Amino acid sequence: LQFLYLIEHTHTLSGASADERPRHAPPGGNVEEQVQTLIAVLVRQTGRHSPPLPGGRTQRAQGDCPAPPREGGEMDHVHWLAAVAVVVPTLMALPLSVHLWATFSEDYAQWFSEVPMGLRATGRSRPLRHAVLDVRPFTSAEDWAQSLESRGCRRTMQRGGQIDKAWRTHGVGVRAVAPRHLGWAHFRVIVAHERRSYSLVRAVLAAVLRFFVARSMVGAVDEYRSGGGAGELLGWAQVVVKGATLRAMWFYQAHGGLFIWHGGVRHAVERAAATPGVHHVDLGPSKTAQVAGAKERFGFADVEHWRDVCGYDGAFAAPAPLRP
Repeated sequence: LQFLYLIEHTHTLSGASADERPRHAPPGGNVEEQVQTLIAVLVRQTGRHSPPLPGGRTQRAQGDCPAPPREGGEMDHVHWLAAVAVVVPTLMALPLSVHLWATFSEDYAQWFSEVPMGLRATGRSRPLRHAVLDVRPFTSAEDWAQSLESRGCRRTMQRGGQIDKAWRTHGVGVRAVAPRHLGWAHFRVIVAHERRSYSLVRAVLAAVLRFFVARSMVGAVDEYRSGGGAGELLGWAQVVVKGATLRAMWFYQAHGGLFIWHGGVRHAVERAAATPGVHHVDLGPSKTAQVAGAKERFGFADVEHWRDVCGYDGAFAAPAPLRP
C-alpha cells in the first residue's frame, strides 16, 4: 500500500506542484549513491505516513535516515523507480498465481473461467454485445453452411469448399489438446497476433496475460498446424461448453490467410450441433464493426442481452470431439 501511495502521490511527495517544479535532469552519481537515496526516501515517507503511535508519535525506522536534499524535481525518478520495482513483478506474479491455483483445482478453474467469459460482475454499466447463433435448427455444420444467404459464405463453409481446398494445398491439420498443454509455441502465436494492433512491448505484455488466462481455463484448445497437424503451429482457438452454450473464447493466428478463422467458426458450430443439450454458439464480443459484420454474414446475430438468450446457467461440460 505504501508503494501504491507513492505512485498516486508522486507530485505531492516531491514537495512541489507540477507547475512549480522546474525541469531538471535526474541526478548523477554511481549506483550505490542512487540506492542510498532511494532507501532514504522510502524510510522518510514510511515514517511520515505510518499510523500514529500512543502519545501522538509516528512510527519511524531505527536510526532515522536524514532526508536527502530536494532540488526541484530531482526526486521524481526515485519515486518511479520504487513504483516500477514493485508493480511490475506484482503484475507478473498475479497471472502466474491464478494459473497455479487453477492447475491444481478443477473447481477453481471452472470458477475462474466464468470471469473472462463475462458471466461474473465486471462493473460495466453496459455489457458488450455478443455474436450468437441458434444451432437448434441444424443437425450438422453442413446444414448450417447451406442455410447461409451469401453464396460466397456457403462456398467457404461447406465441406469441400474454400476451407478444405486451402488446407489440403498447404497441409493444414487440426487437433484438440487440453488448455494445460499450452506452451511456448502458443505464446508466440499470441504475440504475433497482437503485433498487428500493438507495439512489440505492449503485444508481449498483453500476450503474457492472455496466455496465463487461457491456460487457467477449462475447455479444449484446437491447434491448427502445418504438416497435416504435426508441424508448425499456425493458430489456435479455445472453446468452452457451459449450460446450453458453446463459447468460442479465444482465437489467435500467427499469419493471415488459409481460412483458419473460418475453420474455427465451422468447428464451433460442428461441435455445438454434436453436443447434447447445446443450443447456441457464442463467438463473444467483436472489436470492430467490421468483425461484427463478418460474423453476421455467417448467421450470427449481434445480441445485447446475450446472457438471457444463451442459457449459461448449467454446468461445464466437455466439448464434442472434432470431426476428422
